[in-house]
Amino acid sequence: MADKRVLICLCARKDALAPEKYVTRFCDIPLYLYSVAAAHVIASWFEEIGGVDLCINTDDEALKSAMERFPEWTVLLRNPRLSEPSVPKEDVYRDCLVQMERQKRVRYDFLVDLDLMAPLRRTSDLIQMVGQFLSTSVDVLFSVVSSRSNPYYNMVQPDENGLARQIIANTNTNLTQAPDCYELNSSMYLFSRDFLIDEMTFDLWQGRVGLYEMPDIGFLNLAKQKQPELLEAIGFQLLGKEEYAAIAQQAKAFME
Repeated sequence: MADKRVLICLCARKDALAPEKYVTRFCDIPLYLYSVAAAHVIASWFEEIGGVDLCINTDDEALKSAMERFPEWTVLLRNPRLSEPSVPKEDVYRDCLVQMERQKRVRYDFLVDLDLMAPLRRTSDLIQMVGQFLSTSVDVLFSVVSSRSNPYYNMVQPDENGLARQIIANTNTNLTQAPDCYELNSSMYLFSRDFLIDEMTFDLWQGRVGLYEMPDIGFLNLAKQKQPELLEAIGFQLLGKEEYAAIAQQAKAFME
């Protein structure tokens, strides 16, 4: 495999209603440190086969202050235009690539994004997902979990009269007849640099998109939960398992 250069980025837009949310503790560890630790796991593995740079793109003051203790990370101040809720995250990725290529005077092959609101990851998934991206010809690879519901069988939507209708018209009589469906769990994305910068004009679906299935627990994303205390209770259980504990242990080391 020819050497590849990767940019690992964390992207965090400030939340006026929760200004401390990224540094708030989850299972006794500041939330942002889980993704920082996951990035370092990928970086330590990837340095053997290529080059790696680390950056965070944010306008969150508490997070910027917290990241000052990591000199190996480049903090990119987010353009106010990119903080608008309607701006797609792909625009932020482009901004990361453009700024970092200018600062480091390099050209990246691909970008990895680790969502700060998804702390529960296995080391094996991080490495295997990067490996899958490098061994295939996809432009985009994102993490998913098997869908709990299926639009070809047990999902409906209201019509203009408020009556229930199938989302996708079908004659399936049981779930086994329906195609497999997946949910994006917003844990990890990989993008080809050339696709993001030179080819994509609208959204990621213009490219060749692949998926990497994580365990169903990977669906638990703090941004999507109305009962974060429930997720934390599950988190304590999972972090007692070796496959999830490694990243948490690295995060704890950063606290010392």
